[in-house]
Amino acid sequence: MEPTKYSAAIIGDGAVGKSCMTLRFLQDKFSEDYHPTIEELYRKNIMIDEEPFLLELRDTAGQEEFHSVMDRYLQNSDGFVVVYSITSFTSLQKATKLLQSIITTRSLGIPIVIAGNKSDLEQDRKIEPKQGEELADQYQAKFFECSAKTGTNVALCFEALVRRIKEYKSKPAVTDDPTPSQSKSCCIIL
Repeated sequence: MEPTKYSAAIIGDGAVGKSCMTLRFLQDKFSEDYHPTIEELYRKNIMIDEEPFLLELRDTAGQEEFHSVMDRYLQNSDGFVVVYSITSFTSLQKATKLLQSIITTRSLGIPIVIAGNKSDLEQDRKIEPKQGEELADQYQAKFFECSAKTGTNVALCFEALVRRIKEYKSKPAVTDDPTPSQSKSCCIIL
């Protein structure tokens, strides 16, 4: 059986752990070294609910100077993992702005998973889980707190995104054209 291909963008502020989450998911590895990403493209074959998928992941830059390519990500991705750090209010604010951009560019209901990364740094926590849950509810997204360092919930984030994309793509498209089941009528007012 040929895998179904989905594309996803991993977006968020700089230094929130987007690349570390991606590499943890792809290779089950963690790197302590921080190297700012401009853009990386990865592919992974995965089985979810006994169905094969090819997930194409675009690990994006969080720095402002690379935002010129953000519109392309917003238009061309099937879904999004929006990452913030539980140790940074600024990263949560940036995640909220990115969520607003996604909804403005696409629509409410587009597949999104919000990841509060760095849950292993409990002693430095600034964002409570409830705040992440409320943000997810507001944008009809799935929410996980995770740790790229320990691997906690990282795979669950990506698996949940694939499930959401599959569900989203299986819904019939809404159009303004009447379907054969709709009645066609005409009204003339003189």
